[in-house]
Amino acid sequence: MSLVLLEKRPRPSAGVVPGTILDKTDDILLGDACYPTYFLLCKLVQRGIDGVFEQYGARKRSTDFKTGKKLGARDHLVLLKKSKTRPDWITPEEDAQASATLKVREFAAAGKITVTTFLDAKVAPKKKSRVLYLRRWNVELDLRNIKTTLGMARLRCKTP
Repeated sequence: MSLVLLEKRPRPSAGVVPGTILDKTDDILLGDACYPTYFLLCKLVQRGIDGVFEQYGARKRSTDFKTGKKLGARDHLVLLKKSKTRPDWITPEEDAQASATLKVREFAAAGKITVTTFLDAKVAPKKKSRVLYLRRWNVELDLRNIKTTLGMARLRCKTP
């Protein structure tokens, strides 16, 4: 099993598309609130890769736990609809391949809303899924410490 962390960026880009960094069906992608976009979630599901993300701010305000299939208190499955507009980081071919709807799980825990492709609440309970997401922060801190110790805190390169 691989675990990949995505740091904050203004939007996902072709450089972080899961197929280029994850290749096993038991891989898990952890990312912050910039990443649970419809198309990225579709790519994960198509490849059999699971993801755990914090809910994006604009969607967080509109999350209604009374909709969708209720799994528990403030925990539900919701059907997302494909956007009519294609983001510039998605090719027309990828847009055509993306399904018209996508089922994801949203749940509230520790005052935050989490979005995941783990749909079974028995296999991935809220608490365990949230703890998995929170481990992302510890890994980020560990990587920062390693880079600082090795004198690599600020790297310069031509490509990301």
